[in-house]
Amino acid sequence: MLREIVRHARTGDCGCASSLLNRCISLMQATLTTGTVQTPVVTRAAELLTELFKAQQRGDWVGFADIVEFTFIDFWNDNFIDPY
Repeated sequence: MLREIVRHARTGDCGCASSLLNRCISLMQATLTTGTVQTPVVTRAAELLTELFKAQQRGDWVGFADIVEFTFIDFWNDNFIDPY
């Protein structure tokens, strides 16, 4: 799903990229609410999501895709379940 977000953002399908990100955030939220995630992971998740939302608000979909592709995917793979 994360690679799909990148593909959609890079090809201008911003609505689909946003929709898929919302699905990922729901999965992340489910994990974060279990209380098993350490504070640094929660802090980093908040930082990355803030970066993504700022890029989205600016309409910077290339920057958005870069954050997902080069930072968020590795962070996700290290800390959360595979979002299919």
